[in-house]
Amino acid sequence: MKVWSVVVATDGSPSALRAAQWVDQHFDPDSAKVTVVTVEHPVIPLLLEPAPAEAFEDTIRNAMHEARRQADEALEKTAKRLERFGPATVRLQGPPVEALVHY
Repeated sequence: MKVWSVVVATDGSPSALRAAQWVDQHFDPDSAKVTVVTVEHPVIPLLLEPAPAEAFEDTIRNAMHEARRQADEALEKTAKRLERFGPATVRLQGPPVEALVHY
């Protein structure tokens, strides 16, 4: 029996969850190995006024923390939709398109 390798990229959005639902409806756990992939891509806000280095470091740290939180949430929601497959989860970093294509 052929075993398909299926990668579901997710950002946790309704569209990504619909893609997961499509995979769930069209594949069988015995014939598909599913991996759920997301990309951490922090959004760094602009500091409009001069600020001490600590403020910049805090801004970066907070952005990284938020990107990780969003990635975790996206992986959790999407993997739950595909739980009967026992999906592997992968978290990438960088610009989303480039990271996903490279993966």
